[in-house]
Amino acid sequence: MFTDYVEQADKLIEALNFASDAYWGDKESYRFRANIDSFTPNIEMSQGQDRGIKTSFNIRLHGYIISDAYNRDLANMKKFYSKSQINFKMETAGTTEEITARSKTAESEQPVRFFDQSAPGPSGDYRLKQDELTYLTIRNAAIANNKTGTSATFNSKTIVTPPAGYPPITVEDFEVYINGRRVPSSQVTSVSQVGSDILAVLDIPAFFEQPGAVLESNDEVLLVGRFS
Repeated sequence: MFTDYVEQADKLIEALNFASDAYWGDKESYRFRANIDSFTPNIEMSQGQDRGIKTSFNIRLHGYIISDAYNRDLANMKKFYSKSQINFKMETAGTTEEITARSKTAESEQPVRFFDQSAPGPSGDYRLKQDELTYLTIRNAAIANNKTGTSATFNSKTIVTPPAGYPPITVEDFEVYINGRRVPSSQVTSVSQVGSDILAVLDIPAFFEQPGAVLESNDEVLLVGRFS
């Protein structure tokens, strides 16, 4: 740093020393901590030349090299749309009877959705029956009691029988997780009822991407599906 007078050098040294031990850089990009340990001023006077003040100092920067790919991404604006949320607020005044009367719609005249009713309706009414409603709401989870090689056994679990007219339950109707990670359907060989237990056969080598891999005793196998 070169100045003409010592007073000028002192002001610059004061400003630089004040900014030492701070984070230097672009506020919208990367910033790194910089340290200046000491300043060494030196008055240079050469014959036939003007006097000058030369101040030397070292800046120690705690940073790292940033590739051009990161700088390119920072320069380009990224735009995305988050999920929108709509809140409806409703205020009512009066009793249930008063509100019903004001609506001018008797309960017997209110439309009935087919999935709200369990009793069979008149001809041409496609409302769900009670056993169908119960079947569609079944979704249980269980942890395997025994694990051997590439199979897991869930004791005292029974696959639910679909109501008449519904397709039979297949492997696609179940979800299998190993240590919290979902097993793809293509790697679930079968899920079947064996006596009073459910047996799930899995392609463990493909799941762990390791030939000859098998389930270990400390592996947690979770089954989710329509069973009781």
